[in-house]
Amino acid sequence: MRLLTDHPRLFEDFLHVPVEWEPVERKSDSDASSCVWKLLGRDSAGWTAPYTPDSPNRFWEHVVLMSEADRSQFDLLRDALRAQRPVSGPVAALALKGHGFHGQRDRRWQSPFGNLYLTVYFPTDLPAAEFQSTLTMFPAVAAVDSIRERQPDAAAGIKWINDIVVEGRKVGGVLTQTVLDQGSITDCVLGIGLNVGKTPAIEPTPFVPAATCLAEVSQDGTHALHDVFWSVLRHLARRYNEAVQDKGKALFHAYRDASYLLTKLFPGPTRSKTDPFVMAAIESSVRARFPSARVTDIQPIESNSASQAKHDIH
Repeated sequence: MRLLTDHPRLFEDFLHVPVEWEPVERKSDSDASSCVWKLLGRDSAGWTAPYTPDSPNRFWEHVVLMSEADRSQFDLLRDALRAQRPVSGPVAALALKGHGFHGQRDRRWQSPFGNLYLTVYFPTDLPAAEFQSTLTMFPAVAAVDSIRERQPDAAAGIKWINDIVVEGRKVGGVLTQTVLDQGSITDCVLGIGLNVGKTPAIEPTPFVPAATCLAEVSQDGTHALHDVFWSVLRHLARRYNEAVQDKGKALFHAYRDASYLLTKLFPGPTRSKTDPFVMAAIESSVRARFPSARVTDIQPIESNSASQAKHDIH
């Protein structure tokens, strides 16, 4: 793994061992680290260092740590893929604060210092018919995994389709975009925002729950951003590798079990009540129907609408 940053001293707490920083060589177009920095670091001076994280996080080729991003890193990676610019990955990019962050449908995302603003990119080669919905569920499940790891008793879940909630209040959200080429997913960009230390001032609506942050709902009132960062990366790597092996089955069940909607409709630890119900799941490509079955009987259904033009981004 190579680290890249605009502020080495600011990120000392993020690293388990000291590293030797050196300036990024910006003139090189053949060096992968230089290309990643020119894309995500933009005009900032940068430093780089080799780093050996714990085993699951060796999935990531580059980790970019920015004190401030002048533009959404999700948008930078998405636009690079749209322009068919090669990106070396897997890449994880963190900004402590920034400009132009957004959620679904470009809704503005407040970005006070102290929260997690994470974008990841990885190249892949997966059949879209089997994995398009899987990759949509993927970041939300990993975020909930991370919260539950640190707070096992927290009522963390997913409010369909991309809100992360704890005790019914929103602590984050996720984004997913993929590149399709002749029925295969070739690239994936994920965005994860988690309110770790600060609660943004958001007016709740019938569609947007009241906000909170992990520090407010934790037992000791504290949450270390660097611990949450590495935890989310670890669960992203684990869930991705797991999904590739079992074609997303475990991920689907984890998403269903974390569903805040199903928890409300079918309370109780087993969620075994029967009811006529149609669940629109994960974009329009997945639908689970169980007019006379139990919630626990829902199974993923493959999409037959995954034939897309080359370099089509969703």
